Parts: sequence; structure tokens; C-alpha cells
Amino acid sequence: MHWLPQTTLQVGRLLILASLTAFGAGLVAAVTLAIVDVYVTGHGGESLTRPWISWGPWFQLSRADAVLCIAALAAGGASLLLARKHVEQD
Repeated sequence: MHWLPQTTLQVGRLLILASLTAFGAGLVAAVTLAIVDVYVTGHGGESLTRPWISWGPWFQLSRADAVLCIAALAAGGASLLLARKHVEQD
């Protein structure tokens, strides 16, 4: 596979960049969801943090959890793809 980075240092940099981007996107999504949740519940709506998918007492996923996971995974994956293309150009 010719698209893989050539050195361990490049792989490490890509993973660190993707992890930090995913963390930042998750943080922004969490703050945004908290603000939206306060607004919605303040106007009599249903909370975004209420369990949405539940498999027994050990697994519960709310709408906010789903949005947070999708945002973090999408940002991490996109940064990994974009950074990999940058490494290929060098």
C-alpha cells in the first residue's frame, strides 16, 4: 500500500493530529449540546441527554452521546485523511 506513511514518526504525527482534532471536535460538540439542551428543556422540550437507546441497565445511549461520538469520529477521520494527503505530497 503506497499511501501509508513511510516512517514511524509520520504515523505517530498523524495519529496525534487525528486524536487532538477528534478531542477538540468532541469538546466543541459537548459544549454546543449542553447549551442546546438547556434551551430545549427550558422551553418544555425533552432533554437530549435522556436515554434514547437502551440495552439493559449496563448500556444507555442518548441523542447527545450519539451526536458527540459522530462529531468526534468524523473530525478525527477527516483530519487523518487530509493529513495523510499532505504527507504524500512531501
